[in-house]
Amino acid sequence: LETVGDAVPVIEDVGGDPSSGAGYFSIAANGNIAWLAGAVTAADAVLTIIDDTGAAERLPLSPRGFYQPRFSPDGTRLAFTVGEGYSGVAGDVWVFSLASQGLSRLTFGGNELYPLWTPDSRRIAYLNYASDAAIFAKAADGSAAEERLTTGETTAVFPESFSPDGRTLAYTRVGATADIYLVTLGEEARLFEKQASCPTISPDGRWIAYASPGSGTASVFVRPLEGDGKWQVSPNFGGYPRWSGDGRRLFYIDIGSPNRPLMAVDVAAGDTFSAGPPEVVLENLSGTYVTATSPALNWDVSPSGDRFVFVEFERRAQAAAQIEIALNWAQHLELGSR
Repeated sequence: LETVGDAVPVIEDVGGDPSSGAGYFSIAANGNIAWLAGAVTAADAVLTIIDDTGAAERLPLSPRGFYQPRFSPDGTRLAFTVGEGYSGVAGDVWVFSLASQGLSRLTFGGNELYPLWTPDSRRIAYLNYASDAAIFAKAADGSAAEERLTTGETTAVFPESFSPDGRTLAYTRVGATADIYLVTLGEEARLFEKQASCPTISPDGRWIAYASPGSGTASVFVRPLEGDGKWQVSPNFGGYPRWSGDGRRLFYIDIGSPNRPLMAVDVAAGDTFSAGPPEVVLENLSGTYVTATSPALNWDVSPSGDRFVFVEFERRAQAAAQIEIALNWAQHLELGSR
């Protein structure tokens, strides 16, 4: 399975869906191929806050390339990335005040994305692609220079969660696999879990929840930040976990259901981890809100645990697309490479 050649284009203008990254093509076992030429689903992104009753309110912001929204720990602001392409690496971090509805731009390099608030709501960490894919932090009001938190990487590193004291950062490193690392101030980064993503540290600093195919299917697990033990929270499929501000509930998306419901489990306080059965919070997120962006996380829960922010797409009508079919395509491709 060694790669021995460079990638070359073989079919141009293949359509797709920018909200999920899905390509509109399929290759059969007999070598036939079918695709939709140029049928990219057009969509405008907006940010929508939904409460636990299902009532939704769009933020008063013009549709743009919004993604990766994050509530500040004090619940007063949102940070998010604004980019030209939904799932690209280009973008900048912006901050929106929920009270004044003021919008401010935090970064200006065009390669900063994936914001994460520090526990005191005073700074925001983010991935800087222009600096060897390192994680930096900057004052949320833009009043101070940025500070480098990690060494440079050759691939993406997504800042995901801080410990309550702000000294330890959990991040997802995306290479051949997505792996979770922890880095403590003044120390070297250490591997926490292989083939896992979206780590989130509990508000009491005891536990870390994450998504992983550790059971053979993608599920949500919890481990102590220090020490041994491991618990599976989602009985079947689950991903993109987030804690409530008081640490009493753990939310995740049921990625095995066509409706993509938002689920929650009650967590008992104590020295050992104990969670109740999953309950449906929001029944249907599919088709309207972005839920399939692994290993990146594209939603968040408010500190109060009763409001949720999602990226919502308004899909625009397109002219009817035509399915193109090429017979014995694989054979022609092989002959053409000789």
